[in-house]
Amino acid sequence: RGGFLPPLPHRRRMFAGGRLTFAAPILIGSTVRRKGEVVAVQEKTGGRGELVVVTVRYEISDQRGLLVAEEQDLVYTDSPPQPPQPGSSEVPDAPWSESIMTDEVLLFRFSALTFNSHRIHYDRTYATGNEGYPGLLVHGTLTALLCAEMLRSHATRPPTRFSFRTTAPLYVGETIQLRGGPSAHDAVRLAAYRDDGAVAVEAHATVG
Repeated sequence: RGGFLPPLPHRRRMFAGGRLTFAAPILIGSTVRRKGEVVAVQEKTGGRGELVVVTVRYEISDQRGLLVAEEQDLVYTDSPPQPPQPGSSEVPDAPWSESIMTDEVLLFRFSALTFNSHRIHYDRTYATGNEGYPGLLVHGTLTALLCAEMLRSHATRPPTRFSFRTTAPLYVGETIQLRGGPSAHDAVRLAAYRDDGAVAVEAHATVG
């Protein structure tokens, strides 16, 4: 569940979204401090039963002050996974376009990089037999990072804000279709689609 998160037994944890603010660059060789705290716990009832939404805030700072602030929205639910709903449209065209094929190696490496030991990302037998998923689940944070990497590759100015939310599951073996482009003077819209057109992650950024 995470070292200091609220004790919520018998619930599955899902990463629902996040928001990041980049106040200043992190300099190589500097000493930084990372502070985390639970800032909100909300109980909600929806079509899939009772949910608990936990918002965690992290701040990274050095002697100059705040460098990066991040808020993560984590959803805890006791409802079983729902079968993937097919998309209703084709993947749209966009100024920026990339395709990423997912496989077991990609998921394992990202789990190791982020110290994520949840077996739904690397143990197929556990993911399908114990958790009820149709296959290995692609990390929502990995998909969001791929959106951010597309922004870094194409934008001419660095981001000052980046936000995302997960909207549909992706499973290993699927191709992530990344699309993005400017939506206003300082704004960028990005999205990750499944091959059937369903939006898996949608993201927004401000550059400056």
